[in-house]
Amino acid sequence: MTSFSHEAVLSFSLDEGTARAAAAALAPEEEDKAVRVRVSLREKPPGAVLEIRVAAEGVGGLQAAINSYIRLVHTAVETAGVVSERSAGQDRGDV
Repeated sequence: MTSFSHEAVLSFSLDEGTARAAAAALAPEEEDKAVRVRVSLREKPPGAVLEIRVAAEGVGGLQAAINSYIRLVHTAVETAGVVSERSAGQDRGDV
């Protein structure tokens, strides 16, 4: 088994719905055994903080993984915002 000598923990304070959506969107990354990065996703306290642990063999791989996960969480947050705005518009009758 490969040794992962570098690790980082990314924590994102999000509202409950966004944290759950982001965790669900990123969950398949935990199962990907082909990459040199390990990720664990947790919401703690439930729905308040999304935590991603990233480990890699080298600093360059760790940096690339961190950048990727920051972008993925950013995209999930932006998408949740758009969906929320559209849902609110439909509730008001806006289309």
